[in-house]
Amino acid sequence: LRGRGHRDAVATVSRETPLEGWLQIVFTVAQGPQYRVGAVEVSGCEQLPRGSIQPALRVAPGQPFVEARMIADADAVRALYRRQGFRAADVTASEGPAGGDPTQLLVKLAVTEGPRTLVGDVVFERVSAIPVATLQAAVRTRTDAPYFQPAIDADRDAVEYQYQLLGYQQATVTIPAEFSGDGTRFTLRFLVNEGPQSLIDHLLIAGNERTKVETIEREAGLKPGMPLSFVALAEAQRRLGALGLFRRIQVSPLTRGQGHRHDVLIIVEEAPVYTI
Repeated sequence: LRGRGHRDAVATVSRETPLEGWLQIVFTVAQGPQYRVGAVEVSGCEQLPRGSIQPALRVAPGQPFVEARMIADADAVRALYRRQGFRAADVTASEGPAGGDPTQLLVKLAVTEGPRTLVGDVVFERVSAIPVATLQAAVRTRTDAPYFQPAIDADRDAVEYQYQLLGYQQATVTIPAEFSGDGTRFTLRFLVNEGPQSLIDHLLIAGNERTKVETIEREAGLKPGMPLSFVALAEAQRRLGALGLFRRIQVSPLTRGQGHRHDVLIIVEEAPVYTI
């Protein structure tokens, strides 16, 4: 009922036993009047035009008033501001009478914008194993782009992924919170701890009976001396699975001592051969 505009609807439930062995469940419903949206008012929008906010609104005049829709609109407008760099933006939603008819409601969205934060310099520090240009190409955030924390987190993951591809499995990337005094500029600084590079030492293959070792080595694409990355191991398992020759495939690194060269073990279980 509340989803159909009956804001004051109440339903209670009780259990009765009219006959021995029977249970009767009784719902007592008071639906109340149906409320409708008379008008929608958005206040506090100074730095973003109303035209950019309108597509985020789903509540419109004439609709049945549903509180959940009003709250969803407030969340959508808040998310819109956050994506545009207003990291402290907030939106509160409320409803009140729209006129003489008490069933016509005015939906109010009050926006508190706060300062807008833009990205200033994009800096990479303690980088030696990978060209800075390569890391810059992997990062989507650019200078003067709106500050958006999920985008910053995605950029950090993208930089770490570049190191994973080259076998730097222990590489970590941190981004300090460097905001200007007025909160309008953010320095995107990637502090990289590269760590050691892991390399493949030997390729060990077990479990094959009919399939040649050379075939498995060729399809796996792993060779001694190349960087050891989880991406390469997953790709090797995918390529071997695409052959259709094996029931099970396991590709895993073997750690030996404290060095950074690792053997890679490929264990296969061949599928049965069918002939016509």
